Amino acid sequence: MTEVRTVSNTALFGNRRHTNVSRGLGEFHARRPVLITAREEATLALPVEGLDRLRLAEFKALCGPVEPKLIITERRALALGLDASTPMALPLPAGADANTILALVTAATNDRTPAAGPASPAVHLPDSLPDRRQADGGHGGRCRSPS
Repeated sequence: MTEVRTVSNTALFGNRRHTNVSRGLGEFHARRPVLITAREEATLALPVEGLDRLRLAEFKALCGPVEPKLIITERRALALGLDASTPMALPLPAGADANTILALVTAATNDRTPAAGPASPAVHLPDSLPDRRQADGGHGGRCRSPS
């Protein structure tokens, strides 16, 4: 009789957890929202690259009523003058548009950097990933899953 492995861990498809991470990174690099989960938290993340008025409006609608935050790497937070030792979550200024968000992640300095706090543990990803927007569903709010 031939040994057959379960679908969640096969030689053909690999380990399910690694496959899910790879697929998620592919979706993220394709500029689509990705749901990141860690224990009892969930974060819906959208890359800043390619962000425009329409994408921002649709992301806010998807995440409502939770207000999205801008998640930046520790390195970017330090460049903005924040005292950081971890990725940081920046609340977006009222009326922030795509250009405001892009300025926060691309400008050499920014004199309008909002107060920030550590990002959710679900988004502690390698510095090799780009900055991203998140709606944090782990602290009272919930993001609706795309249908």
